[in-house]
Amino acid sequence: MGYVILFIGPAGCGKTSLTAALGSWLNERGISVAYVNLDAGALDLPYEPNVDVRRRFTLESIMREEGLGPNGAMIKAADYLVEIADELAEEVNGLNIELALIDTPGQMEVFVFRPSGPALVKALLKAGSRTVALNMLDATITSTATDLVVAALLSATIRLRLEVPTVPVVNKVDVTRPSIEREELINHVKAEEYGILSDFVSSLAKALDVIEIREPILVSAKKGLGLDILYDRLMEVFCECGED
Repeated sequence: MGYVILFIGPAGCGKTSLTAALGSWLNERGISVAYVNLDAGALDLPYEPNVDVRRRFTLESIMREEGLGPNGAMIKAADYLVEIADELAEEVNGLNIELALIDTPGQMEVFVFRPSGPALVKALLKAGSRTVALNMLDATITSTATDLVVAALLSATIRLRLEVPTVPVVNKVDVTRPSIEREELINHVKAEEYGILSDFVSSLAKALDVIEIREPILVSAKKGLGLDILYDRLMEVFCECGED
């Protein structure tokens, strides 16, 4: 039984960079890692994938063969992932490693909100892989209390959609970093003067404690910051989801 980490987030948040950085950090500590690329549009990768969807299809080949534009090709690629989900899961589960790092497509909506993400996760679980999702955001778009509430809600959405534990991560803290503590979140939301919306967001912030969405892990893939804390959180979650 292997451990699988899904790197999920909007375009530009640094999914591929963190996949490579965490993999390198783990290898330096004697932990065996495999890389899985699910982005059919990826060009140059900073890691050598053990499993690569581009060996089956690419956005370029889909555009050429189906007569589609870039957006249509991304949707078609996501649909193709559904068809090969069981095959990919068996391939990942068959790797002789401790951790598989899965780099998902650049546009998270085609993975999370279309059938491809849930189908792959179900296949991974059926194949025996314990799976955790990382919900990644860019630190430059999490500067206010409301931003952090939205980020937490996105983690909750991913958790509900994929039905696996989800760890929120804020990347690029070498550029900027959230300055708001979780305990003071509601007070900061009220101070942002959104009127009736402020009350709504405050209610959402309280609800996050009920569904146990924890404070984001702050990391920098570029500088290698926070990877030890991220690893500790992941191992904690893996232990929790492995309990009977």
